[in-house]
Amino acid sequence: MTTGSLAVRLSQACLIAPSQAPSFSSDNPLPAFLAFLAEDTKVGERTARQYVAHLQRFAAWLEQRYQAALLEATTRDLRKYKTELGKRQKPASINTALAALRRFFSWAAETERVVRNPAHHLTDVAAQPLAPKGFSDVERRRLVRQAEKDGPMAEAIVILLHNTGLRVDELVTLTCQRIQLHARSGWIDVIGKGDKRRRLPLNVEARKALEAIQPVPVDDVDVGGAVFRGKRGAYAARGIEYLVAELGRRAQVPNVHPHRFRHDTARRLVESVDLPTVAAWLGHERLDTVRIYSQPDEAALERAAVALESL
Repeated sequence: MTTGSLAVRLSQACLIAPSQAPSFSSDNPLPAFLAFLAEDTKVGERTARQYVAHLQRFAAWLEQRYQAALLEATTRDLRKYKTELGKRQKPASINTALAALRRFFSWAAETERVVRNPAHHLTDVAAQPLAPKGFSDVERRRLVRQAEKDGPMAEAIVILLHNTGLRVDELVTLTCQRIQLHARSGWIDVIGKGDKRRRLPLNVEARKALEAIQPVPVDDVDVGGAVFRGKRGAYAARGIEYLVAELGRRAQVPNVHPHRFRHDTARRLVESVDLPTVAAWLGHERLDTVRIYSQPDEAALERAAVALESL
């Protein structure tokens, strides 16, 4: 996706609803901020949308509390907002919002939209590091079972997410040309963030799922075509997000989204292979990025609590 198309697709998302918009603000800086994200950074569409949502919520809070515009926020305002978030959100959610605010006000200061950056000393909320939530064994089986009921395409999507941990953008941009299937082996060539490429081997389960949807081009015209297609053509990222969310609802597995499959894959990998291998598999350059998966998750702490009863 080009940076221009990203900016266009997100342009409507940055319009604050009339009920939320500062009543006297004549300048909405979010379109320019989104253009900056699309053209000058490696921030993806999903992250950019999250930034917009967090900034809109902060702008609404600022207007309601002080009748102030977004660019009029002070360091004190940001500290109070951080405290408010702490009353109803978990540390991870709070820190995501704070990251969006830091990124926005850093840009605003650099482009001289504010005299100084009020978020310069806005620090994250400290919390015990827990691994991102994956799936339990029962949840995995329920998801695969439901996908099988929904047909070969849904099954192939779930099986590939489950066995590769692909980012959703990597999944929807996968083409027939970049899949190799043989009797005893197979692999996919993945184009990740920043057009970085990696090759992932496919296990038997993944190969069989892909063979079932026949990702083999009929002619040269189809070579560059997307592998995963619905009734209206190639799936976009949001189509995959909707598909797995609906599948999770029918399988009675809550909060299913493509990135949760990635977390789950990483959690299972760290139990079997070293961190450099996990990083290479997921397409990360830094070990620190995947080190979080070696931490216990909520389920592990719950098992520890049960174990204490018998000690």
